[in-house]
Amino acid sequence: MTAFDMTFDRKIETASEGLTPYYCKRFYKIPLVENFVTLAKYILSMRSEINPSDN
Repeated sequence: MTAFDMTFDRKIETASEGLTPYYCKRFYKIPLVENFVTLAKYILSMRSEINPSDN
């Protein structure tokens, strides 16, 4: 496992924390890494600025 893979996995875990396992699995199905990174950054920044509902 490369450093990139570990970072990728950690971002998925952090971005989907508190959500059902379904969402974590969906992250792995995003076809382009750039799209995943954008979505993960959005979710992580949202979590740091507000306390969103997990629903």
